[in-house]
Amino acid sequence: MEEKFEEPCQTYFTIFTDKQTEGYKYQYLSPFEFKDILISSATKGVGIKNVRDAGRGNPNFFCTLPRYAFALLLKICTNIGEQIGFENDIGIMPQQKGIGEQLDVLLHKVRKQQGGKFLGEACKKMRIISGMHKDEFAYNLVISTIGCYYPNPPRVQTFVEPVLIEFLDKHIYRSKTSLQDKVNIMPTEGCASAIIYVFDSLKYNGLVMPKDTIGILTPIFSPYLEIPALANYNLIQVCIKADPDNNWEIPQSEIDKIGDTKMKALFLVNPTNPTSLSLSSSTVRKIAAVVRIKNPNLIILEDNVYAPFCNEFNDFFNVLPKNTIGVFSFSKYFGVTGWRLGSIILHKNNIIDKVLLKNAPKETHDRYNKLTTKPEKLKFIDRILADSRQVAEAHVAGLSTPQQTLMALFATYDILDKNYDYRNTLDNILIERMENLLEPLEYDFLPSNLDCNYYIVIDIVKVATKITRDAKFGEYLQNNRDPLEFLIDLAKNYGVVLLPAVSFAGPFWSVRVSLANLDTDDYKPIGENVKDLILKYHDDFRKWTVRKNKEEIKKSQ
Repeated sequence: MEEKFEEPCQTYFTIFTDKQTEGYKYQYLSPFEFKDILISSATKGVGIKNVRDAGRGNPNFFCTLPRYAFALLLKICTNIGEQIGFENDIGIMPQQKGIGEQLDVLLHKVRKQQGGKFLGEACKKMRIISGMHKDEFAYNLVISTIGCYYPNPPRVQTFVEPVLIEFLDKHIYRSKTSLQDKVNIMPTEGCASAIIYVFDSLKYNGLVMPKDTIGILTPIFSPYLEIPALANYNLIQVCIKADPDNNWEIPQSEIDKIGDTKMKALFLVNPTNPTSLSLSSSTVRKIAAVVRIKNPNLIILEDNVYAPFCNEFNDFFNVLPKNTIGVFSFSKYFGVTGWRLGSIILHKNNIIDKVLLKNAPKETHDRYNKLTTKPEKLKFIDRILADSRQVAEAHVAGLSTPQQTLMALFATYDILDKNYDYRNTLDNILIERMENLLEPLEYDFLPSNLDCNYYIVIDIVKVATKITRDAKFGEYLQNNRDPLEFLIDLAKNYGVVLLPAVSFAGPFWSVRVSLANLDTDDYKPIGENVKDLILKYHDDFRKWTVRKNKEEIKKSQ
C-alpha cells in the first residue's frame, strides 16, 4: 500500500508504508536543511577532510581584479580625507571643488600597483557612462567608497545606476535597444532580499494578497516554493512544469495555465536552478503570447542570477518589459556571495505604475503619505525602497554605499572585458568539471548555448538503467527505493553530498550537483562514487528478485 504526501507545488513524494526507509522522516525538509543532515552523516562516515559537498551553490571561484582595485580605491579615498583631517586617525569629508584633479593624481600614482591600471580605466569609464562632470563624479565616488553618509539618493547612488544599467543591458539582458533612461535600479543585499522586498511590496500595495494565485515555473530554487506558502503571504501556488524528457521545455498545456486571470503573478528563476538552463526563445514567445492576449496585467518576477554564464539568454525583460520585475545578483558570477550584492530592475513604463496602482484604493497610497504629499504618484520601485525599511525609516534605506561602489567596479570590469575572457574561462572550468563528473556515469552531455553549466540534474534511474543495462532495475528503484535514502547512503559511505531534485519540485529520482563549489579534480570521484552506489543497489535488487521469485514459487505450490 502506498501513501502520498503533499509536496511543494502539488507534486507528490511517494513513501512506502510497509518499508519506511531512512529518508522517510526528511520528506518535507528543505533541501538546504537536509544538506546539513547529509554533511553530518558524511563527516561521521568518512571524516570531515574527505567530505565532498557538491550540494552548495556558492562558487569556489571569484573575480580578483575589481577587488584589488577596490582595495586601492578605499586607500586613496581615505587618504584624501586624511589630508584635510586632524591627528589621531581623524579624517574629514572632502569638498567637491577640485577633487576630480586630486583623484586623478592619486590614481596615476598607483597605476603600476596590482589593480591600479584597471582602477584608472574603470573610473574613466564610469564617469563617461554617468555623464557627470569630473568633480561631481569624483566626489560621489569618494564619499560612496568611504561610506560616511547614508545612501543619497537612498535608492541608488547617482553614478552607480547608469553603470549598473549599462552592465545589465549589455551583459545580462542583451537588449536590442539601450535601457539607459528607460529603467530604474535598486541595489539590494543580494537576490534573497530583493525577492522578499518585492513580495512584501506586492502585498502592501494590494497587488498580490493572501489566497491570490501565483504561478511558479518548476523545477525552481526551493526557497521560492516555500516563500509563497508562508503565513505572511499565504498564496495559492500553481505549477508550470517543465518536461525533463524534452530538454526541460514547457509544454503548451502548462503554458496555458498562465492565461487564467486569477493568476496575479508569475515567479521564475531563469536560467533555471536546478536545471541550469535558459528558457528557450520558443518558450518565452509562447508565454508572452498567452500573457498579452489572456492575462495582460500579470506581474512577472524573474530571478536572473545565472544569466551571465549562458551564451544565449532568453528572458521576459525584453519580451514583456511592462510586466517584468528583474532581479539579479552578482554573487555567483563574480564570487561575492558574502558581500550581498544584488539588484531590482524595473521599466519606468510598467503595468504596476501605469495600470494597477491607478486603481488602488486611497488607503493603499496613504501608507506612503509621510514621504510625499502625492503618495498616489509614488513609483512602485520607490515603494519597494520605502517598504524595505517599513516606510517609517525610509530616509535611511538603501544598500551601503561601499557595496554600491564595489558593484559598479564589478560591472565596469565586465563592460571593459570586450573579448569575454573572464566568462569564457569560467565556462571552460565548469564544462571540464561537468565532463569529469559524467564520464564514469556514461551520461550523455551535449552542451548548448542555453546551458550555463552551473548545476546539473542527473536522473539516477536513467543512469542506473544505462550502467547496468537492466530496465527492471530502474523499475525497482522507482517502486521500491527512496531517493533520500540513496543520498544518505552516498553521504555516509562516500562522503559525497548532493541535493534531491524532488525538493525543487523536480523529478522524484533525480539529484542536483553543483559544478561551482569544488575543485575540478573532485568531480570524477563523485561520479565514480555515484556509480559504485548504484551497483550496490543493483546487488540489492538481484537479492530482492531472488527473494520475490521464491515467494512466488511458494504461493504457486
